[in-house]
Amino acid sequence: MDIETKRESSDDRRLLGDGRGQTNQDYIIGITFLLVSVLFVFGYVPGLYASYADPVDGTEFTQADRAAEWLVENYSVDGKENVLEYDATDPSVGIMELKDPPGSEFETFRNESSINTTTNRRAKPNVNVMIVNSSQLNAQQLSEPILNANGDPLEFGDDYANQSAATSRRVVDLNRTDKAAEARGEINGTDKYCTPSCWLIVRIW
Repeated sequence: MDIETKRESSDDRRLLGDGRGQTNQDYIIGITFLLVSVLFVFGYVPGLYASYADPVDGTEFTQADRAAEWLVENYSVDGKENVLEYDATDPSVGIMELKDPPGSEFETFRNESSINTTTNRRAKPNVNVMIVNSSQLNAQQLSEPILNANGDPLEFGDDYANQSAATSRRVVDLNRTDKAAEARGEINGTDKYCTPSCWLIVRIW
């Protein structure tokens, strides 16, 4: 009788031991799955939504660079690379074509520089082009566009209000003086807008 009782007690201990071991294993497996799930949520989900929320990605940077290159190639004076043809008093000359007639030349620029591309996720991007005096850039490399003699900014396209945007820059000069300003004695036969140079800035968002 004593032998059987001891044998049953030993069997009971083994069963209880096996039960406790199984519980520990379940706990460890459960914690592991929980940690993996949490890491997945924190690592994947924010990136999924960011691709829709962030207005700037690699596509916009490529487009901005291509657009800046197109403007320099198409509006530079023959034989003078990065010297843009410009006349503030004649909107049919050079870079000022982007302003007059409203929209038409700018739309041509958008089409020919392959900016007007759409996908299932995105509409046509916003585009802003401005010319600034490099000597007026602040620490953040921001500046207001140059104003011509009529007080009009050398800025074209969509309004830019310091929002997040892909940016491409080119160092340029303006070839034509502002005849009206020269007549008033404000400038002396040479272009004083770019001192020592100007920046052509293209922003896309």
